[in-house]
Amino acid sequence: MNWYLKAFRNKFNFSGRASRAEFWAFFLGNHLIGALLAILALASAFGLIWVTDSKNLGTYLLALFAGAGAYMLFWLLMFVPTLAVVIRRLHDSGRSGKWLLLYVPVVILGVLASLTHTMELRQLGSLIEVLVSITMLVLMLIPGAPAENPYGPPSAISGDNDQ
Repeated sequence: MNWYLKAFRNKFNFSGRASRAEFWAFFLGNHLIGALLAILALASAFGLIWVTDSKNLGTYLLALFAGAGAYMLFWLLMFVPTLAVVIRRLHDSGRSGKWLLLYVPVVILGVLASLTHTMELRQLGSLIEVLVSITMLVLMLIPGAPAENPYGPPSAISGDNDQ
């Protein structure tokens, strides 16, 4: 829990370093919260179908959209803090946050591929997305530099044995 809170307290801090523990606690914490919000949204919407008259579609849709809105709002609010912790995690291994720019052509290619009717181009776009995602996963998994690097000293929370 301390790791999640540390990452959240540094939500607008794009300098310095984040240990693997800090990054993964934030990543897993956000995905658990997101999963809970999705389950609550679906449960409330489907619960209304069984409890209320099945002809009352408006109430069902309102509950579903309110739940989906809460889910999307959560991820929208977590966008900048997630960028910050990913960049600090890249810094921990001595890499620039510019590595995130790998995703820019992937997003553009994904949009262009989805607009085409050519299956080969869609498959190529998917392959590139997978390769870039695996690259970023590996960068998030490798240990940080044990000594100070150009981005600062290692994480300062006691008990952080990231090596």
